[in-house]
Amino acid sequence: MAAGLPGHDPAAADAADEAFTRGCIDADFTNYSAWHRRSVVLPRVAAVAAAAAAAPTAGGSKGASTNGGKGGGAPPPALPPTVRAAELALVRDAVWTEPALESAWVYHRWLVFAAGGGGAEDPAAARAVALAEAAAVRALLDVEADAVLAWRALAGLLVGAAGHGSDAAARAGELAEAADALTRAAALDPLRKGLYADLLADVRARQARGG
Repeated sequence: MAAGLPGHDPAAADAADEAFTRGCIDADFTNYSAWHRRSVVLPRVAAVAAAAAAAPTAGGSKGASTNGGKGGGAPPPALPPTVRAAELALVRDAVWTEPALESAWVYHRWLVFAAGGGGAEDPAAARAVALAEAAAVRALLDVEADAVLAWRALAGLLVGAAGHGSDAAARAGELAEAADALTRAAALDPLRKGLYADLLADVRARQARGG
């Protein structure tokens, strides 16, 4: 209802919300609601900025859609590569500070697998992002070998990369490393052994299919 109120500017509200969530995260990486809310408003803010840059004399940002997929079943707009890269750097700062920060890892997964356009993203670009983030997670694990969420994230990144790969040998290597990462995670987190068993079964099925 708020969108119909006189004087209400959805784009300005989203921009304020985006700035607020960033301030909350900068103040406290453990603010789960800020990470979640950021994944909602950031695509809309980026879409308005892109529209304004493309047509700076077409009436400003008020005419640009900020629904971000809330109506009509449309998916949220993809983040521009520069915005996505900056957000990935923000998450890396958070998880290097606190590797057990689950909310940041959830946001990281969204950035890698959804924020670039999801299924509409160019497969080669999606694979490159997943592999780059896998390398960053490996670097974290070099110094935080007991970071169970990092092992889980590494497995997901490698499975995602393999899903976009065209080279059978590369896919096989990525899936094998993903299986090893899940085995490590299961050993570190025995209370969630059922989860890791399911994830590992999925990897094994992908291996049987060749990726």
